[in-house]
Amino acid sequence: MLSKPIRRPEMPRAAKPVPKPDCPPRAARRKSADDAAQASELVQGQCRVLEMIATGAPLGETLAALVGVIEADIDGTRASVLLLNESGRFLHHIVAPALPEALRRLIDGFEIGPAAASCGTAAYRGESVIVEDTETDPLWSPYREVARAHELRACWSTPIFDRDRAVLGTFAIYLRVPGRPAQRHLHTIKMATHTAAIAITRNREIRTLRDSERSIRGILEGMMIGFVALDHDWRFTYVNPKAAEILGLEAASLVGRKYLEAFPEAEGSPFELAYRKVMAERVTMHTEYYFPPWDRWFEQRVDPTLDGFSIFFQDTTERRLQLQKIEHLARVYSVLSGINALMVRE
Repeated sequence: MLSKPIRRPEMPRAAKPVPKPDCPPRAARRKSADDAAQASELVQGQCRVLEMIATGAPLGETLAALVGVIEADIDGTRASVLLLNESGRFLHHIVAPALPEALRRLIDGFEIGPAAASCGTAAYRGESVIVEDTETDPLWSPYREVARAHELRACWSTPIFDRDRAVLGTFAIYLRVPGRPAQRHLHTIKMATHTAAIAITRNREIRTLRDSERSIRGILEGMMIGFVALDHDWRFTYVNPKAAEILGLEAASLVGRKYLEAFPEAEGSPFELAYRKVMAERVTMHTEYYFPPWDRWFEQRVDPTLDGFSIFFQDTTERRLQLQKIEHLARVYSVLSGINALMVRE
């Protein structure tokens, strides 16, 4: 008799290991977090500089703050901002807190040209000039000893443009070791030059506006006609000397006061009605009225402005009296002429 085969109990199979998800190495995660933090600090720094521009901080302080942001973002660098003078030949007004004083004096007043180191060449060409090594680059051959003495082994310079692509100046980064900018560095440089352009352009616009205001104020101060400006609440914002003389008040006593507070007797007068019409309809009015409380005639031109309205005016009382005298003499002459004609006929 054949015996049945003995079945051995099956051993449980080992479970297949579940593959773990791919995770970046710890060093890579740390680097990514550091990069994100650095990028955030750069944006915050730029926001601080833009706030300085918006609040009208001095240009030197604003550009110095911008340079500080860039130096903190790119380790081991020293940055500078140079402005091109009105002739378009020389770079001036250096902002480079980390550069040695001797080097700052050398760079200030630097003439631009086709082979004038990094900044002078960038301003001349109107394009970025990346010098990887000042020891070997021909652009730095006349200044090699200076670069060596101050440990300037690389210099990346970029022109700063205005809205019309005219060169305003240059932004430069100096390094103690040779090298080219990485992609992140190029992004930082682009941000710096753009922010510097905003600061320089706004500063020039403010200076132009102030010069225009001084010129206009000088004209208004010397005018032989009264001029006042009022805001939307009818408060005096400016009173020229002739206006103060006509009104018989000090200009300082009127500025800041409302029109009807200073002259309550004008309420309901043709003057007030004219001002309301100008404000409501934004039209210019040229009028001449008699003002009974003062027993005087005034001629005025009222114009709407962005802030309210302005008034050019003069006291025409004497002229009116002269006209009345002329009219009276003309009537007398007419009567005399009639009498003479009658006598001739008789």
